[in-house]
Amino acid sequence: MRGFALFHKEYLEYSEIYKYIAELIKAEKYELTKLNDYFIALHKSCDNGDDFFPIFEHDHEKYFIYGYITEPEPVDKDKYLEKRMFPKPYFEYIHNSESMFRDIFNYNGSFTLIVVGNEYIKVVSDRFATRPIYYFDSNILKPFISSSGKIILELLKKIKKVRPDYICLASLLLRSRPILNCTIASDIKRTDSGEEIIINNKGLRKSRWVKIKYNIKNKVDEIERLLELKDLLYKSCCNLAKISKSPILFLSGGMDSRLAAALLSNFMKIEAITLCDKLNYEVRIAQNVARDLCLAHKIYYRDKHYYLKNINSYITNTLGNYFYIHGHFSTCLEEIRPGTVYLGDFLESLKKLIGFNNKVIKEIKSPNDLLSKLFDLDEYSSSLRYSTLDVFIKSVREELETEFRNKIFEVANECFEATKDIALSIDLFLRWSRAYEISTWGMWEDIRLVSSDRNIIWDNNFYNFLLTLNRIERTKSRYNIKLLNIISRKLIDIPDANYFLPPRYNDNYIKLMKYIRKEMGKVRRKILTKMGHPPYSGQHSWQNSDYLNINDPIWKNFIIEKINCSLELENSFNKDFVKKALNNYFSGDFRYSFIIYSLINYAVLFEK
Repeated sequence: MRGFALFHKEYLEYSEIYKYIAELIKAEKYELTKLNDYFIALHKSCDNGDDFFPIFEHDHEKYFIYGYITEPEPVDKDKYLEKRMFPKPYFEYIHNSESMFRDIFNYNGSFTLIVVGNEYIKVVSDRFATRPIYYFDSNILKPFISSSGKIILELLKKIKKVRPDYICLASLLLRSRPILNCTIASDIKRTDSGEEIIINNKGLRKSRWVKIKYNIKNKVDEIERLLELKDLLYKSCCNLAKISKSPILFLSGGMDSRLAAALLSNFMKIEAITLCDKLNYEVRIAQNVARDLCLAHKIYYRDKHYYLKNINSYITNTLGNYFYIHGHFSTCLEEIRPGTVYLGDFLESLKKLIGFNNKVIKEIKSPNDLLSKLFDLDEYSSSLRYSTLDVFIKSVREELETEFRNKIFEVANECFEATKDIALSIDLFLRWSRAYEISTWGMWEDIRLVSSDRNIIWDNNFYNFLLTLNRIERTKSRYNIKLLNIISRKLIDIPDANYFLPPRYNDNYIKLMKYIRKEMGKVRRKILTKMGHPPYSGQHSWQNSDYLNINDPIWKNFIIEKINCSLELENSFNKDFVKKALNNYFSGDFRYSFIIYSLINYAVLFEK
């Protein structure tokens, strides 16, 4: 488990905590360094600057970066302290003019700034909280922050009884991901987007240093925009090449990963890896992509219990904020021990937005409309909608639904204040307001358990550019296809793993093939299940986990054990409904899957 923890020296005065930290250092290969009134516990694999490193000192303050910076590098202390610049290429930033920290976010990369003084810690996150840090949200406890939810949870358990945050659990039940800066552990939060927090012996103070306010330019010529996009991506890859060590890319054969492969291979020697359960058609597509780009390519075969190997570590490290089915990579990475790991997933923003339903957008004119159409708009939400909250007893359920609606409205209102363009507002809501509110963000959390990660998208100018393109424009423009046509034309003739047609085909054909494949897949799964051969194997990094869960004895027993454990731990759960949900799930009604996954998270976090 890689990462760091930064804590006040007084924690070492308590025997139980001292013992815990000593065991952590010994078992997990951490090193302890004293710093003013604080100690830093840093994993040995991070001390080469991959994830945590100092940048300079000023007025008895020591400045650190958690994450990575690509360019400019290294940080020039004098330039940083003297100038007060912040780029405004496409839209304005409303920020706290007193904050000296905003200037460092001129730098490209994915990072959080940490400042350690004699009696305080300051933590400043970037606009999207791409490197969230966990901390105690308490005025009683001394400052303690960590990149790992597991470290801070286990320590907190030694101090007090840890209670669940019901609103975060409700968000998981309803939308498969957290909301705002909540975690399922009520006393532990994580840094929010564009947030500055100061923690000292008197408590904790928060403020937001940035808020997006769009200032859209005149429309740009389509060809000019495409060429600018290519240049921005090339610059990002060029910068990343300077700090990448033995890089690998997880290659599925879909558009995101093949575009990432085509871009990165121009600037560095990368190795491609494809996860799968067997050598199927999708894997052969990935092989073809790797061959055409002349990439070394490995296939990693999983067994049926692959996810069981990391499930406890994954859930506790993310504090139960993501379903274990997103923990694809750490088990594989434990074996191959790479240097730098790449995913291509956020490049999908060039084509589509995750969970965005085009038909609904015409009905949304305000935050209230978004709230009322939430489950129609967000395709990654529970198909049971608010009835999922029947997991809780009636009195708790009613209160939670009201609170959840209020928090959703808070986020939606913030996004609608940023721009009058409804499509851009929805883009902000579903993707750009906070990186960690995306359900698949758990994949990055999983990689960080074992290795350092990099992403093409976290270049300032590139994602500034992306923010100005609403979902409809991106879909019509087909930027990913056009970019591939420029970078590596062969790749648009290789079928896409998601719909088995070459991406150069018309979107209408592609939509038709996606629909046919989806429906044929349902028929195939039903037939195989009735024949006693449930389709455990899925597409690339995704197993058919629900079929595996209800048919494999080991998985089935694990789920029953965790669901029963959650019912024993929590009096606020509606036991009859939970048992009904479990029975329906085991009968093949996978509408109840969000309930099963959420309660597994709860049980792993809070069981003794």
